[in-house]
This record gives sequence, structure tokens and C-alpha cells, in this order.
Amino acid sequence: MEAHSFVLLILLITTISLLIQGLVATNLKDDEKLTLQNRLDILNKPATKSFVTKYGDIVDCVDIHKQPAFDHRSLKYHSLQVKPSFKLSKSRKLAGLRPEILPKNMRCPRGTVPIIRRTKMENNLVNKFTPILGTTTTNIPNSVGGHDVAGVGTIGINQGLSGKINVWNPKVKADQYSSTCIYVASEHAGDTDVIQAGWLVSPLVYPNSTETRLYGYWTSTGGKSTGCYDTSCPGFVQTSTTVHLGQVLTSVSTRDGQQQFIDLDLQKDNTTNNWWLHYGGDPVGYWPAELFTALQSAATRVGWGGEVFGPPTEVNAEMGSGYLAHDKGYGHVCIMTNLWMYPSHYFPKPEALNLLMTTPDFYNVIHGNNGDQMQDFIYFGGPKKDQ
Repeated sequence: MEAHSFVLLILLITTISLLIQGLVATNLKDDEKLTLQNRLDILNKPATKSFVTKYGDIVDCVDIHKQPAFDHRSLKYHSLQVKPSFKLSKSRKLAGLRPEILPKNMRCPRGTVPIIRRTKMENNLVNKFTPILGTTTTNIPNSVGGHDVAGVGTIGINQGLSGKINVWNPKVKADQYSSTCIYVASEHAGDTDVIQAGWLVSPLVYPNSTETRLYGYWTSTGGKSTGCYDTSCPGFVQTSTTVHLGQVLTSVSTRDGQQQFIDLDLQKDNTTNNWWLHYGGDPVGYWPAELFTALQSAATRVGWGGEVFGPPTEVNAEMGSGYLAHDKGYGHVCIMTNLWMYPSHYFPKPEALNLLMTTPDFYNVIHGNNGDQMQDFIYFGGPKKDQ
């Protein structure tokens, strides 16, 4: 066990080192800059229409059959799946919330999908940053280099999960990261397939932005050689014309004020083996089965929680609302409710849950169940404490 933990620590330290090395593109050699620029030129597809959001994002309407996903070598012969072959259960939809959609003047024409244009070379570099949630086993190591998590996870064959996630806008600095997500994972031959989805605040992933955004992340090697956020590399297939990964979530919660939520569902389509993401009951798109090895059949681990990263020399990044889980609870601390697993619409018994905490004094999690209203839920966050 000690040797395993040591290997995980070395892997995380190496990953963080790569991240820090890649933060400033101006330090790159000219030939490296040229290579990254070529990648951006390939990634950004011709658009039939483009628009600029008030947050400065350039969103291109790209032919759905020619979007960046299909540049992946494993998707050369992939057949586009326009919509999932399954429907969400009525009880799941009743528990859901309608998604924040693009305004009518920013909708893509039929046959095209919205894709954020990548304009910074840093967008390619930050994909070296590997999240902990999902990419490691349930034996989460202690905090390494300012990288912390707080959540719950469980082991068992499944077809996905869901959760209603409290949306906040935690304070982060230019070199920090704060996310809240649901995830599926499965091991194969020393590597790990992982998919995350949730909300994220990070100028590392979205340069010069501290807005809260809908995000997705995938890797088939535990982050060692594959993996990226949203559509910043070939992989995720965008199908929705009204919601896209990387989109700013404008409605965020305030302490002692109105609480805002997004309802996410990550579920395997047993007809195609693709992993579909639903937001507020509507499909956003999917991660094709061909990207993975073990996840083609099923997930063996799932989890819910938050994750932060920041250089250890800085003040700790905020997770969730920025406050630890405590007795004040709802309206003060970030919460995930209506936690389900598929295919049987269930949640593990408490004894089957693993509490995932790297530094409990700074970031913690509490699990509970209050019956029909919120069903199973978790409070989590940090590092601040109420006076």
C-alpha cells in the first residue's frame, strides 16, 4: 500500500510540474510555438456562423459531421449518433432542472453545432493537467502540491450516474482550479478510463476567465498521455445546438440567498456503448466508445465531489461555496442532491461509500439522506470556516 501511494504521489508531482512548465506560452521555443499553433489551426474548424459572447468567447457553428471530435484517429470510421437510444426515466426528469440555453440570437443553424474557438496556445498546454477524481483509485493520497479533493465514491459495475449540483463561483487565482463533478472510471492493463462532467472555474483551462462553466473531461490513460477538457482536443461529440461544453453558467448561488443547480446525467448507451451527457434532461453530446477500453463495457467506479488545485505557496483555492461542510448546511455549503447510479436507479448503502478527502482540515465532505426531497446528498467544500 505504501509503495502504491508513493507511485501516485510521484505521478501527481510530475503532472503538476508539467502544468506549471506550460503556464506561460511566451517561454516556449519558436518551433514549439509553431507546433502548437498548427494544432490550433487544425482544431478550429471552418464555421458557417460565429458569434462572440459577453464573456469574450468566440463560438463557431461547425458542421456536425466535421467537428473536432472526428479528427481522433479512433473515430475515423465512427458513425454519428444524433441522439441517445434511451430515454431518461420520468422520475429523473421530474427531479431535474431546465438547462441554461444559448439566447436565440446565438443559436447555430440546422446541421451545425456550437464549438468554442481556441485562440490561445495555452489551451493545448493545460490538457497536461490531470484531475485526481476518477484517475486514482479510492485510496486517495494526501494533498500534493496544493491538489485536493473532497467527495464520495464507490466500487461496482454500473452504467453511469447522475446528480443535481449546487452551482457556485469560488474565488480562484490565475494559476488555480476549482471544480465540482460527477465521474465514471474503469481500469484496464495499468491504465484508467475516466469521464468527468460538472462545473469548473479556472483561468488555467479557460484563459483570463473566472466565470463558472459547464465542463467535461476524458482520458483513457489516467491522464498520462490522453485527455482534455471539453472540445479542446478530438474526443467529445457535440450534438446540442442550445448548450455546449465550456458555456458560462450565469446563475450561481449566494450564501444565505437563492440556490442555483444544474442537473447532470452521465449514462452509457447500451446500443452504441457511447457515454451520453444530459444537462437538465436534454442531451448535450457524448464520448464515443472508441475512445476507451474498459468503459466500452461498463464503469467499475463512480463518484461525486469537488477538486481544487493551486501552487502550495498560495492561499488555498476555494472549493464549492468556499466553506467546509458543517451544521449550517443548505444555503451555506455546496451540496449535491438526488444522487443516483444506473441501471437500477439506486445509491450505495453508507457502508459501501468511500469518503475521498486529501486534507480533511481544509476540505471535507458529509453524506446524508433526507427522504424524498433531496434523497441521498453530500455537503462538501472548503477551506473557510464560519466564525
